[in-house]
Amino acid sequence: MAVIETAPVPRDTGVWPEVPDDGRPGTSVSSPASEDTIEAAGIFAVTAVESWGVAPWDVALTFGHRAP
Repeated sequence: MAVIETAPVPRDTGVWPEVPDDGRPGTSVSSPASEDTIEAAGIFAVTAVESWGVAPWDVALTFGHRAP
């Protein structure tokens, strides 16, 4: 699985699913891992950063492997 998680919740991006404004600290999207979904993760990351109004260097990205 490819999973991208974010906090705070990106709002009004047209890419991220809309999440109710109920105090959730963040949200995530996932799909089966493939070359296409890994490439799409960049689109999700960029739109999240743009929705927060911060500079790219204010964002931390982490990558890992989830054990089965």
